Amino acid sequence: MTHAEFLDSLAGVDAGAFDALGAQVVPATCHERLLRFEADRRWRAGYLSVTAEDGTLVAAVPFHHTTAPRWPDPAYDPRSWGFDASEVPGSYLFVGGVTDLRADLHVEDARIRETLRKLAQRAAGDGQALCLPYVGEGTHTQVSAALGDLVHWVALGEEADFSHHLGPEPEPLGSRVRGVLNRDRRLIEKAQVETGISTWPAVASHAAEVIADHNDRKGKPDHPEFVELRYEEWCAFESVEVLVFTARAAGCAGYLTALRRRGGLDLHLQEIGLTGQEGPERIAVYVSLLYHQPMAFARDQGLRVLTAGIAARTPKASRGARFRPLYGGLMDAAAVRAFAGAAA
Repeated sequence: MTHAEFLDSLAGVDAGAFDALGAQVVPATCHERLLRFEADRRWRAGYLSVTAEDGTLVAAVPFHHTTAPRWPDPAYDPRSWGFDASEVPGSYLFVGGVTDLRADLHVEDARIRETLRKLAQRAAGDGQALCLPYVGEGTHTQVSAALGDLVHWVALGEEADFSHHLGPEPEPLGSRVRGVLNRDRRLIEKAQVETGISTWPAVASHAAEVIADHNDRKGKPDHPEFVELRYEEWCAFESVEVLVFTARAAGCAGYLTALRRRGGLDLHLQEIGLTGQEGPERIAVYVSLLYHQPMAFARDQGLRVLTAGIAARTPKASRGARFRPLYGGLMDAAAVRAFAGAAA
């Protein structure tokens, strides 16, 4: 027998037990991140907690909904993913989290169907659809196996992963990738790029301006104050360390932010920003930040995981990245009602 209950907060849930249920422990979906996110008044958080007879936590599924008239973050609007769906943000119950374009169910594989049924029953009472935003390939496979075609899926992006370049026996690089990396090194040397690693507070003022400008130019409206707020929040975490890779050459400078779990073997690249005019020096700064500096750091620290986000696919691919898909899933309101009322 198991015991299931709905919780309003993760405060009473053991952080280690919660994180251990994750498909992959990353800063975006860890206990501390979700606990702090509960203070965001744009979203209302809840959790479906399931414990075994011996008290072992076997599920702690995050879910969120909003009563805001507009989307707190348009990236979570299922219509932007290509679904013909409701424009009302409150029409959905989001399962797995709504932070940083990553979600995780935090549930044992064998219990996915039963936990999603309980959430469907909750959503059905409010006439909501179930939405699974930005889940990884493993979760996509597990949910599909458990629910079949009840959930419709679309690909939302691909996260670059350089983890296979790490470890005591990294995979050999292909000749084309080796050629690109050697060309990078010559360019970096010729431009006399100066590199470093900084804390966020030490570079925050200028880095925030540069990152916000980069995001604006890439079609993601941003402001230096918003950038500062994002990283000030991360800096307050006990379980996460914020790193900033810096690079300079004649007439240009750049910053790359990264998150690392304290005591973990993973590094997750976040946002980049560059100053200066187009030219060989700026390219040298860019490729130094994009790959060479974080890779050197990861190897020096003995890390085993290095992810690099979903943007700039081409330059990452040419440097040997593999790409892991992120999916958005939708169970419409009619399917939710049918699933909620079906026999177990």
